[in-house]
Amino acid sequence: MSGRLVILPKKTYCPWNPSNVERVRRDERLERERIEKEQRLVEEEDRRRKSNCRNQSDAGRQTCPEEQEVHVNLFPEAEGAEKMLFHGGGVNGIDVTVEKSENKGVLPIPLGG
Repeated sequence: MSGRLVILPKKTYCPWNPSNVERVRRDERLERERIEKEQRLVEEEDRRRKSNCRNQSDAGRQTCPEEQEVHVNLFPEAEGAEKMLFHGGGVNGIDVTVEKSENKGVLPIPLGG
């Protein structure tokens, strides 16, 4: 004898108990089935939504939001300044013109305001 108490087989949560092994296998199987069912429902919903979008676009209605590409302008001030520079305007009251030969991709914006 090793001198230690061997009480694990007497506990209800013993991992070697055949009924516990069967319970764990059953729970894992049920969880797999639940996940597969959830994935099937999601895929079916996606297919149905895409089909509805295609039917609407075929009928001449607006396209679905997933199909529309929306531009999000994160820098409206910079875009406005760029348009102003290239179309002959100025920046902060200073007239700046850019010729096509000088345009190397860098905007000549005066600093120090």
